[in-house]
Amino acid sequence: MANSDLLSAEIGWLSLDVDGVLTDGRLYYGLKGEEIKVFHARDGFAIKLWQQAGGDLLIVSGRHSDLVQRRAEELGIQHVYTGVEDKFKLVQEFCRQNRVRLSHVCHIGDDLPDLRLLKEVGLGICVSDGHPVLKAHADLVTTTRGGEGVLSEVVEKILTAQGLWDKLIQEMLKR
Repeated sequence: MANSDLLSAEIGWLSLDVDGVLTDGRLYYGLKGEEIKVFHARDGFAIKLWQQAGGDLLIVSGRHSDLVQRRAEELGIQHVYTGVEDKFKLVQEFCRQNRVRLSHVCHIGDDLPDLRLLKEVGLGICVSDGHPVLKAHADLVTTTRGGEGVLSEVVEKILTAQGLWDKLIQEMLKR
């Protein structure tokens, strides 16, 4: 299946890893042990556009982080799972409980814990600076590095393939 076919499939859900996708993957700690994360504003706007277009999201991270929960709340992301050991199992169960087909999910990851999930969803995407094994198994590799606006690139590609991007841009021009 060509990338354009994958992108235009009925993708309605974005499943997002955090470290290495929404952030640059580095872990920052202050002197008192506080965690610091840097999120890109373009990703936040892309999430809002995705939601405006009718899409939904879930965050699936292997690490616990109050900062991730806070950022998700700011963006209206209701489904946040941190400290996840088996991302595929979690998303599979989430889909079963919410009557979502795995084929309607796009997962964006950067490292080996994302591998099985990336292979099982409808569209598996790896960031450009992701692990070589993940890149080799991805349906699409971004041109953008993790933490540098990956979602901006992905959302534009998917919404363009679904015929929604131009409509959203036209709506923005009218505001």
